[in-house]
Amino acid sequence: MAKISNKELLEIAQNESTTPEQLSKIWITSKSVKIRKAVASNPNADALTLRAAARLYLEEVLENPAFEMLRLFDDNEWVQKIGEIYENPEMWVSGVGYYSRATGQLEPFARAALLSPQLGSHAMVTIMEFLPVSSLTRAFKYPKTRENSRKMVFDYAGDFTMEALFKAYNGGLYNEEELFQCLRSMANIGSLSCRKSTYTRTMKSLLKEYEDKPEEVGPTISIVLLASRASCIDWVKYSFNESHLPVVASTILAAKKVFKKSHGIPPSSTSKINIKVVSSIVTGLLWEPLNFEERKKNLSGFYKKMCQLGLENHEWGDSRKTWGAVILTNELCESLQNESIQVKSFYVRNKCLGNWFHVQKSSAKFAIVEEVNQWLYERGGIDNVLYKQIDLKKIVFISPDVVIGF
Repeated sequence: MAKISNKELLEIAQNESTTPEQLSKIWITSKSVKIRKAVASNPNADALTLRAAARLYLEEVLENPAFEMLRLFDDNEWVQKIGEIYENPEMWVSGVGYYSRATGQLEPFARAALLSPQLGSHAMVTIMEFLPVSSLTRAFKYPKTRENSRKMVFDYAGDFTMEALFKAYNGGLYNEEELFQCLRSMANIGSLSCRKSTYTRTMKSLLKEYEDKPEEVGPTISIVLLASRASCIDWVKYSFNESHLPVVASTILAAKKVFKKSHGIPPSSTSKINIKVVSSIVTGLLWEPLNFEERKKNLSGFYKKMCQLGLENHEWGDSRKTWGAVILTNELCESLQNESIQVKSFYVRNKCLGNWFHVQKSSAKFAIVEEVNQWLYERGGIDNVLYKQIDLKKIVFISPDVVIGF
């Protein structure tokens, strides 16, 4: 018997007079996507064939006229259930399978809900959290589903979770700039989290895209960092390199602007911890990897880099503001004495000389503080100085949390 070509097999699969048995055999033996889609769309396909086809081509199955007939006359539980979910997606949320981990068995039901014209934002969030990205990618290739899903996300972004938004992005529903718009409408500093696998996959994808289009992707990375809980940032902070520092800097500066606009309301603990861990990305790249000799040589370089990033006023020496704080030992301060007054002022004002130290004329730290204080006075008068006087046997406060003592 001559072998049937794919073209001929496709014609048979599309023919509505082909028997259910023939269609089942074609489905099992053929590997062609076009042929299998034709089988899934054929009104003569039986329940078992449609059930198998639904794992890959659910759109074709649900639009197959035979599917409604099967629901009326076939007692197959799977057919009945998937049809009910397609008509009423809220059934998925109310107990069909959202809380189950049997993803492979229940995936068709979730996809049926996603394809439904009756889909609401709450049901869509739970479906996107449940389905693997590979399944979402398939679903979003279907024009009707893609159009409906995009409209749902953009109209109700505030109802979505980070998990759902990230998985939709990874599934190809929208680009980096559109993800930025979604996050901007619903995020607070340090407020969002999701599964580790989803978060790391998304951030690594964004960092890779940043290499080719930094202006478009940079704001998205920044707002993700700004919105993420510290534990999430910890998962990816070692994925950053020095080329990403402008994005990290913009995150810190954006947070400071938000704090200034809070009208005296102190930032939440999650907000403060978020900035601490974001700041640690900077010190983790520019300070912590350096040994003692490299730090001595790089005192001026670190200052210049902070000026380039606009972070010269961040308190790098305050462990409450920066994890991996930049603290100068006495030996490093001896080297700092050879730097310009601007460099000295940077380290003093940003609390890098430590929280407190003994005042001694021979101390390099004391000499630097004295010099910086005098320089500030000459530039801005008494209101610009670190401290106004030092009396013996007294504690002198530079700020509420930094003291010089005898």
